[in-house]
Parts: sequence; structure tokens; C-alpha cells
Amino acid sequence: MKKAAKALTIISCILSGMLWLLGILTLLFNILGLWGPWHLAGFGFIFFIPVPIVPAILSIIFSCIQKDKKLMILNSVSAAVSIGFIFLTVFVSSTWFW
Repeated sequence: MKKAAKALTIISCILSGMLWLLGILTLLFNILGLWGPWHLAGFGFIFFIPVPIVPAILSIIFSCIQKDKKLMILNSVSAAVSIGFIFLTVFVSSTWFW
């Protein structure tokens, strides 16, 4: 069970990192006025949101079952950053700056 918690944490962090990258690209393309890539990154971000959520929830549950504080903190911080990126991208980066 401990290996499952670690594996889910790694998968969750990789998928969350991909979500964060799409969020940063959406913001960057919006600032630079590159509207074609901005649309692609924005729609990619929106459609990718459900993908890291499932492993994030499972990794938090498995780390709580294992009572591994290090994994609980890592998973909670990763989920909080992902939620922050979702709000930032949806309410700031996806609106027209110009």
C-alpha cells in the first residue's frame, strides 16, 4: 500500500506539473499577444483540468490511509497550487489583456 501511495503521488505531481505549465503558457501567450497559441494553451488547460484532479484526490486519500505526513503535505501543497493555477488561469489569464 505504501508503494501505491508513492506511485500516485508521483503521477499526481507529474500531471499537476503539466497543468501548471499550460497555465503559465496561457498567461505568457496572453501577455505577449500571441492569440493563436493562447487559444490552444487555454483550451488545453481547460480540457486538461479533470486529468490531474483524480490522481490528486487519490494520492491524498492513500497518503492519509498510510498516515505518511510527508506525502500528505506534498499532496496537499500540490493540490492547493493546482487549485490556485485553475483560478488564476480561468479568471485572469483567459481574459483579454489588450
